[in-house]
Amino acid sequence: MSESENPNSLDLTTSLEALLFVSAEPVLPSQLAEALEVSVAAVEEGLKELDGELQMRGLRLQRHAGRVQLTTAPETAERVERFLG
Repeated sequence: MSESENPNSLDLTTSLEALLFVSAEPVLPSQLAEALEVSVAAVEEGLKELDGELQMRGLRLQRHAGRVQLTTAPETAERVERFLG
């Protein structure tokens, strides 16, 4: 049964979003690839797609020193700071 035929399977971008959400620290694409049992190239493509999807939401992908993490969108900084006190 293919991933599209299995209603319990998640697409790559959804899986990447979930892993990045629970990661306490930035992670290497190779770590994501290993966890999802896909190629690094597939992870990079998925991260591109996820980055595009997040542009209309309150989160962003941030890359630094070859690692990637989810962050709040810069334009929400004032509200986030106010909320966190």
